[in-house]
Amino acid sequence: MHALLLAITVSSAVLGNSFKNIFSKHTLKTQSDTLSFNLFNNAVALLVIALFGGLGRVSGFTILVAIGMGVMNLLAGYFFTLTLTCGPMALSTLVQLSLSLLISALWGPVFWHESIALKQGIGIIMILLSMTLISNARVEGNISFKWLFLCFLAGLSNSTLGLFQKILTMSAYASEQMGFLFYAFIVSTVVNALWLIGRTRVKKEAVTCTYKGMTLVSAVVCGLSMAAQHIINLYLVGELPTVVFFPICTGLRILLIALVGIVIFKEKLSKRQLIGFIIGFSALFLVAGVI
Repeated sequence: MHALLLAITVSSAVLGNSFKNIFSKHTLKTQSDTLSFNLFNNAVALLVIALFGGLGRVSGFTILVAIGMGVMNLLAGYFFTLTLTCGPMALSTLVQLSLSLLISALWGPVFWHESIALKQGIGIIMILLSMTLISNARVEGNISFKWLFLCFLAGLSNSTLGLFQKILTMSAYASEQMGFLFYAFIVSTVVNALWLIGRTRVKKEAVTCTYKGMTLVSAVVCGLSMAAQHIINLYLVGELPTVVFFPICTGLRILLIALVGIVIFKEKLSKRQLIGFIIGFSALFLVAGVI
């Protein structure tokens, strides 16, 4: 059962990232387009979570944690969509998830007084080396510092999602998982909508994309993917040891998304970037404590 759920969540991530890459590369023109697309994603995910039992009553504590989760979920999707506009999907995914795992590893010592093992420290150094090798070039014509900074913001936001999930699962309200996700996505959807209104009304930046054809398919698939990942991951993180779940889930996502980027989207990596990719991929297992 656990293996099947892992396969579903990883496949959902690959599918969602692939369609988000299509939208970012071929349709997205303004930040209002980014906000509009992510609003559609969040609305679809919210509907799915509601159908799966997210309408039950929850505690005030769960709602409070869900608010933080909702804001971070919105920012993670927003920044990652922007990274895909100025960088290849394979490297964007590696850098974002590596930084996310790196920052997540630091939450333990900061909030729960957990120690960092020597091999995890080595893994952190390897990730920093990987980022240096990968970013020491221009990425699709844009200065790579901008792309790397967007990856950092996406990774920071994504790692904070795990922080809020851990806060809930370690509390007395761990059984309110679906309600937690439901309220988190209400927050994401509402804040996203207000942000979009402000962007279009105050800054007069119009939404240029129309939801038909491939754009509509991409928006729906990304929303379904997001819902599937959050529902399954929140369940698995409480069922499997951390050293099993995160390396398998993160590692497979990076590997498969990289293959999709190279084979389907014809993305090319320089030798320097390929070495950085391999070092970063290996470092994930050190930081997670598997190797």
